[in-house]
Amino acid sequence: MEENAWALALFSYSVPPPGAEGFGQFFDLALSTFQDLGIKPTYFAADGPQDTGDLVPFSGAAQIRLSQAGFAGIRTLAVVANPEGSKQPGYDAFAHIGLAHIANISESLLTLSIEERFADFGGPQFKRILASLVALQKWDFGYALCQPIKKKPLFHVLGLDDGKLTPAESKLLNAWYASSPSDRVRKLRDVYPFYLVNDQQLAAKVGGGTSLREFIQEDRGSTLQSLDDSDLRLWSVDSASLAEVRAKLVFSDVLIR
Repeated sequence: MEENAWALALFSYSVPPPGAEGFGQFFDLALSTFQDLGIKPTYFAADGPQDTGDLVPFSGAAQIRLSQAGFAGIRTLAVVANPEGSKQPGYDAFAHIGLAHIANISESLLTLSIEERFADFGGPQFKRILASLVALQKWDFGYALCQPIKKKPLFHVLGLDDGKLTPAESKLLNAWYASSPSDRVRKLRDVYPFYLVNDQQLAAKVGGGTSLREFIQEDRGSTLQSLDDSDLRLWSVDSASLAEVRAKLVFSDVLIR
């Protein structure tokens, strides 16, 4: 039986960069998330004044120095877990959590990817983790999906091309790359099993004057629920309904195409 991994991404364009305090809080949350799942970090990476963004052994001199400096000047921070004796930590990680701020588009992006053997996609642990990440700061939207491990779902949420995309998948990825932050906060990248949607997205017109909110409320395969301490709503779509829902929305102005 093919094993799966799930990945999620949270995006923010409307709040200041995380800063030293934000990256410190993220680091603490990253470690507690791994600990709760019984995962031992093996490598970490930081991009800042004295760090190059390369993965280095966890609990090494670079991490100690960074912690002592209070995460000042950091732009990217990631923690990963790999099989014992890994020689390619950037490729064989079975768990990854990262936070990055891209200054030129004022984007803060949090990503998490974990093999499903540690936490079932959509299960209680998944929802607890999602709630803790959402509470970290204000987010504009987010989404999560589950795929076979070999498809690297982390690459999808990061918007990366592993060279194995179909022409249709490449076209959709290029459309996402070309989209502006203003488009991203009012439209959807795609239809996912879980999508954290904002009021602008919910107000988008599906067609015939129907809003996305009304569409979700009327769709038998969808649910929409509030989240504690967040203005976002969690739109869940049954796996059996994903293709049908996507087909209904593909020619609307809701999806980035």
